[in-house]
Order: sequence, then C-alpha cells, then structure tokens
Amino acid sequence: MADRIADWIADWPLAGTPASVPALVCVPPAGAGCQQFRSWQERLGARAAVYGVQLPGRENRWHDAMPATFDEAVDAATAEAEAKAAVLNEMVAHYNSGRAE
Repeated sequence: MADRIADWIADWPLAGTPASVPALVCVPPAGAGCQQFRSWQERLGARAAVYGVQLPGRENRWHDAMPATFDEAVDAATAEAEAKAAVLNEMVAHYNSGRAE
C-alpha cells in the first residue's frame, strides 16, 4: 500500500447538514485535483454531502506515493469514502475535455 500523508477523500461540510443526505463522490479528470468540486457543496447546501477523491500527486497530496495498482487506489478511496459518508447512494464522475460546452 502506498504511504498516505493526506486523506483520499476531501469534504467540505456545512453546519446543520443532516447525516442522512445523499453523498456525491466526485472524481476529477486525469491530472486534476478535487478542489474544483468545493463550490458544489455551497450550491447544494444541505441537500447533499459532496466528497472529492484526492489522488496522490495532486494538490495537498503532492508528495504522497502513488499506489502500485489502480485497484489499490480504488480500494483505498472507497474504504475512506464509506467511513466518511453516512449514505453512499450516488456517484458522480466528472469529465471535462477542456472545451466549453
């Protein structure tokens, strides 16, 4: 398992958000960090909890070692997301080709 300095899952909790709201787990495009999803929490308010997957080598995980395999990364991120989120019932994958649409 890769050495972990920072968390795999970032969250931006709002005061007063019930634990039972749906969780949106957002995966950034290749090479990007998850801070781009921070504003989503403000926009959704207490209707959902937004979580961003933070891969090693991005933003606050710049010095963290990459996992040996893709499966190892998925397992680590999933385990942490399940521990943080009360309800994981919705997954959002974000893809941006770099073009305005």
